[in-house]
Amino acid sequence: MSKRKQAGNSEASAGLVVQGWFDAWAKADMDRARRIAPRLRTYLGNGDIVEGFDGFVAWFAERRVSEGHGFSYSVVDVRTTANLAVVLVQLHSELRRHGEDWMQVAVYRIDSGQIPGVWVFEDDRTDGS
Repeated sequence: MSKRKQAGNSEASAGLVVQGWFDAWAKADMDRARRIAPRLRTYLGNGDIVEGFDGFVAWFAERRVSEGHGFSYSVVDVRTTANLAVVLVQLHSELRRHGEDWMQVAVYRIDSGQIPGVWVFEDDRTDGS
């Protein structure tokens, strides 16, 4: 098998892992999500680090509460390499000024079919700047 074909298979695998992650969350299948990211470390754009899968679940729950009813997200695009997936996510909250959307870029590191790390950056400016 050529190196090019192998790389393509790895990229598909990284995409499938991230798709599985988002599917598990959409279906509230936390057992599946935990199997995909059992030792997850999340690096937030503000410099904070969230340790572990349970820490991520707690952070996300706090996020949903702070953003209020109507908080939602949708995956806009996914790009992969052999061991990375870059995901562009559109976020929405009715509590934000005029209910405006904002964007998140998340870089997922993939290793042996799992997600050990994710770097999350958001542009949450709603003033148009």
